[in-house]
Amino acid sequence: MRPKWAGGLAMAVAAFTLGCWRSVGEGHAPLGSRESKRLAQYVQKKYKLSTLPTLTELPESNWNGYRKVRFISGDAARPFRVELYVSPDSRFLSSELLDSTLDPGEDERRKDQALWTELTQGDYVSWGPANAPVTLTVFSDFQCPYCARAARILTNDVLRDDNNVRLIFRHYPLPNHAWARTAAEATACAQEQHPDFFWKLHDFLFERQTEFAPETLRKRLQQEAATFSGFDSRAFQRCLSGTTARAKVDRDIDLGTRIGITGTPTLFVNSHRVAAVVSPEQIRTLIRQLRRVH
Repeated sequence: MRPKWAGGLAMAVAAFTLGCWRSVGEGHAPLGSRESKRLAQYVQKKYKLSTLPTLTELPESNWNGYRKVRFISGDAARPFRVELYVSPDSRFLSSELLDSTLDPGEDERRKDQALWTELTQGDYVSWGPANAPVTLTVFSDFQCPYCARAARILTNDVLRDDNNVRLIFRHYPLPNHAWARTAAEATACAQEQHPDFFWKLHDFLFERQTEFAPETLRKRLQQEAATFSGFDSRAFQRCLSGTTARAKVDRDIDLGTRIGITGTPTLFVNSHRVAAVVSPEQIRTLIRQLRRVH
């Protein structure tokens, strides 16, 4: 079954760097507590965060004196995560290091392939042929109004009657949305029975997004799912009470966090992150370009 939608799309995107850097020379001692606090305070001011972010040195730190560090804010209302490189003297912060000894084209292809592997492995629900030359991967939140618009444009305006495109859905419920996590786990339980049941609840949630409340959502979803032909309501209830769906949603969140996602919806066309999409034609243009490559 294919989802039904039509509408507009808005997306916010965070920058990221993916890949390993070659190590030359010996490692360095970890950053001291005073230096770590100073850097965290700078990032807090730079990005206007309400709380001081935590700083963690990553395993691939200390490349030619440059350290790679991750800053994460504990503010549930505004999730924040960024990875930066610290210069040897701890003065400069940069989102990317460019290795001039590598071929830029080959380095970019390696990073794209690594990201593509991350996006298309594991347990996920999809619509469209598995061997399609173009795959759209969306990280979405059922309570996010921008995600509802994205769903309408992707599943109708872009994917309509197009057998050369596949859509992968990844859960990314934001902690400041009261019922998004419950909706994610419920649709994951529906997927356990059949992908069609996932897409039916997907449509139901986005079409009636403004009607739901945290205290009544689960009951509404159980009532809606009970109308699906062949749906096992008892198995659905057991799944909602278990840990399988929770673990699946957690894996999607971990993947999104690992590749630098901080907001929804975030869309990838193959391994290309799409920013500030305002019309379906922009996505179609990128799809056509990727098809020519294939």
